[in-house]
Amino acid sequence: MFSVYLLLFFILLLQTATLEELKEAAYDHYNLHLSGIQLLVAQADQDWNEARKSASSPFHILSPVELRMMINKSISPKDTKLPK
Repeated sequence: MFSVYLLLFFILLLQTATLEELKEAAYDHYNLHLSGIQLLVAQADQDWNEARKSASSPFHILSPVELRMMINKSISPKDTKLPK
């Protein structure tokens, strides 16, 4: 049933869309943004809570970093003409 809807969707797109728009519509798009990721190691009696507020300390194994990722997944993975 899903394949029928997908086919109808693409037929409607073909009537008005350019090739670039068709390629864009063939993927689900996800944006991932993580900021302030850090890793500290401290013993229970050490003041790690204050250290995490700074960008660098003796407890930091990983200073605060930012990660941005764009993920595009094909909505039709069995289609050999589209990259997965």
